Amino acid sequence: MKINDCFNPKELSSTFWECISYYPSSFGGRIYQFIPRAEYDDLTPVDRLFHIVAAKSKYEEIYPTLEPSLSLVTYLNEDDQMIQDACAAEEEFKEYYLTLFDGSPELTVEWENYCRNMPKKLKQMRVDFAPLREIGYRLIYSKNNGIDLSILELPDLETIKNGWQFLQNKYPEMHLSDLDLVECNETLNDRSFMKAYLKHDALLSTGKEFVHDQFSHVLARLELMLLKKENYSRIMRRVRYLISKLYNAISEKAQSDPSVKKEWDKFTFMVGILCEIVFSYQKEIIETFDEKWMDEMLSNLNPNLDHLIISRFGEEWNAHKISNLWKKSSIKLLV
Repeated sequence: MKINDCFNPKELSSTFWECISYYPSSFGGRIYQFIPRAEYDDLTPVDRLFHIVAAKSKYEEIYPTLEPSLSLVTYLNEDDQMIQDACAAEEEFKEYYLTLFDGSPELTVEWENYCRNMPKKLKQMRVDFAPLREIGYRLIYSKNNGIDLSILELPDLETIKNGWQFLQNKYPEMHLSDLDLVECNETLNDRSFMKAYLKHDALLSTGKEFVHDQFSHVLARLELMLLKKENYSRIMRRVRYLISKLYNAISEKAQSDPSVKKEWDKFTFMVGILCEIVFSYQKEIIETFDEKWMDEMLSNLNPNLDHLIISRFGEEWNAHKISNLWKKSSIKLLV
């Protein structure tokens, strides 16, 4: 069943966002409206630090199925004040966070650089994403009876596909690639997730992962198309080739090595996580993504994955142990 066949706001509500309504888009689909959940509203003027810390803690719990809090979507609004508020919130968290580590010099430099670059980054993202506001990606801010109200608007699959064709026609000089976007109404296993992204540009959930898919996959892909233009197809062929190479190397090793075959579910998990990262944040890694990058990532999996790994494989497993599996397998990618 497609989202448009029947609408229940709870079906699209997520960790950080509550779906409250929708309205028809000019591209034949719908625009869904979300408000930030009160406990994770990191721009609230009331007890803001409490909400910021709650949101940051939740990130670690739901990693890698991430979605942005309110401060991280301010680039979808045209008002500089929202970006200033987002940067002020990050500065406030920085001061709190550094006190936990007694002003660690390394962390201090890291956070100072992050906060210093944040205004410029958000403003650049606002420029980069400007065409997407034309097809329904918007953050609306207003005051209602003296109360701050922020509404995030996200288009459905039909609106995105038709809207993208509109942008292709409106901006021929941008050389925008065709978009292969499909709806997904179930949770895919690691192998199915990999195969889907080797075939399509992105998947869009019809359930609670709708917001996650929008920001981590659909918007990430549209941004890459906008920035890379006619080079997008070439880039994706290379990425898909490398992912396929990794999976084939693991499959071949499993045929000759019983230890790899025994832990097959852990190795397909590694491929799934790598796909989640690559197909979420390509802009940041696209220039360095190669066999060496994959090997280093799998050899040093992010400890934030522990929560997910324990839920999948039990208390005896964590990111460090799964990385050790990869290193002990001696699977060679650089051949």
